[in-house]
Amino acid sequence: MNTSDILSEVMKYMPMVDSVILTGGEPTIYDIYPLVRLLKSQGILIKLETNGQNPDILERLCKERLVDKVSLDVKGVETDMKALKDIIGRKKGYFENIERCLRLNCPMEIVFPVIPLVTDSPDKVREVSMMARTTGSRLILQEFDPDNGTLSPRFDLIPRTPRKSLVNLARVSVAETYIRTRTGGLEFVKPRS
Repeated sequence: MNTSDILSEVMKYMPMVDSVILTGGEPTIYDIYPLVRLLKSQGILIKLETNGQNPDILERLCKERLVDKVSLDVKGVETDMKALKDIIGRKKGYFENIERCLRLNCPMEIVFPVIPLVTDSPDKVREVSMMARTTGSRLILQEFDPDNGTLSPRFDLIPRTPRKSLVNLARVSVAETYIRTRTGGLEFVKPRS
């Protein structure tokens, strides 16, 4: 499907559709710039879900106001990068990407995949939530779901994150926090008082 085909498909549903989410895999590994420009020229709101792998593309899209929100997936705080290298391949400059979004006034949310036995500790969630609060971003604790496939066979054996664990972890957050599960979708979690 080329850029024109995608735009034609989106336009079929106007005015019921006023926004598009670019997601993947990782959408910034493709030349999404022409598509994004075309969608924006039609007044369509755009959310980009990215792991920040291509910071120059992220910066260009934010600088030119071609995305309305960035959902930055941080696969783990800096201390977890060694444990997660099989999933993400290489250390990413999350903090650099967050700084770029802030500098360019690009609205952002932070998504933190909660992987049992890897990133599911209250200390890690608190650390990521501090980053979210500092940047004025909401935090989404994402259910790990090996049924959707993983990038490393080692992670295929890890069980899905229980909803109850996500709720408990969300309650230690110092930022506006939601949980996202396959069955429940996006849910706001009130912090502990």
